[in-house]
Amino acid sequence: MLYVKKSLKSAIVGKTIAMVAAMAIGTSAAICTAAAKPATEKKITMQKAEVNAEVAQYKSMEKISRVLHGASMLDVLQSKSLTAKFGPQLTPILGSMVKTFDQSMAERHQLEPFFTGVRDHYLVIMAVLGDQSSLARLSAEAKSAHPFRNLLARMYLQEYKWLTHQHDAAAQQKVVDTLRAIAVKHPMNEDMVQLLMTIRHLGAADPHVADQAREIILKVLKSPSAQQYQQMAAMKTAQNKHLNHHAVFDGVLLGSGKPFSTKSLIGHVVLVDTWATWCPPCRASIPHVESLYSQLHKKGFDVIGVSLDANPKALQTFLAQHKKMTWPQMYDVNNPGNLPIARAYGITAIPTQFILDRKGILRYIVVGYDPQQVTDDVKKLLSK
Repeated sequence: MLYVKKSLKSAIVGKTIAMVAAMAIGTSAAICTAAAKPATEKKITMQKAEVNAEVAQYKSMEKISRVLHGASMLDVLQSKSLTAKFGPQLTPILGSMVKTFDQSMAERHQLEPFFTGVRDHYLVIMAVLGDQSSLARLSAEAKSAHPFRNLLARMYLQEYKWLTHQHDAAAQQKVVDTLRAIAVKHPMNEDMVQLLMTIRHLGAADPHVADQAREIILKVLKSPSAQQYQQMAAMKTAQNKHLNHHAVFDGVLLGSGKPFSTKSLIGHVVLVDTWATWCPPCRASIPHVESLYSQLHKKGFDVIGVSLDANPKALQTFLAQHKKMTWPQMYDVNNPGNLPIARAYGITAIPTQFILDRKGILRYIVVGYDPQQVTDDVKKLLSK
């Protein structure tokens, strides 16, 4: 997951992207945004509904994981045999999520802009798994007189066409062309970002066609989620300039105030973990880092924390409550936030984890909460 500050609507959309990506693509790396503090009862109610839906989605994802036994939803969607095998078990789970969104929107119509697109995505997955009632429902919505529902249903029917033509580049090109035309007319549509992100990673017959989906986000869309994506793309481009070059992270250690540099760890594989106590995905990643550090420290693996907290007391309190975080933290209480490091390495979202090899060369950058990727990268470097 990724954490950047955004508005309430962008927060909800960002979190639903996270759920959709993890469910559909089969990865734990996703995007998460932070909502501004609510100022009204209406916003508080909507945030509660968002949290309830998010919890329900996580529970559904856990059920899906148990059903798939290590396979990903992507594997299922790309294989007719796996679709036939798992479809009957997955459809009721996805259907329960559709029901959750329907109930939430029925109780509070203001939630429609936030939940309709995610619900329609679940309907698409169910349709691909063979549930014809889901496809019929989307088709009916696409003829609806309700402008918003009509628009989203037409968009998500394109996702269905994409997924059911995974070996037909010409058909998928038509899908992208249709979505581009919709994006031109509706550049502020938040759901278009998650839709294009999803199809880019799902069953492209031609990588060039899939890349066009990314270009629509970068060059056509103007919504907050699109701007977030554009920011992330720029950040990645800037960070990639550091890859395969010697990288040095300098600062002072929290507690002692003594100068510290990753130069002192040459000969070790080093994970430089940029994080903050106020970042939920960062906090979610801590047990994994603790486990990795415990297992591999004696084999030459080290972790250095780089906190972007602006409040030293919040950081000190958090660390006192998490005693297994025994690795050093670079943090200057007189100049909090580690802004020089953030600027030098283009950090605009967290968690971002930099992995250095034994020679101090930056080999991997993992943006967002992706424990499996971090584990694989660290073990790969330790084996050399």
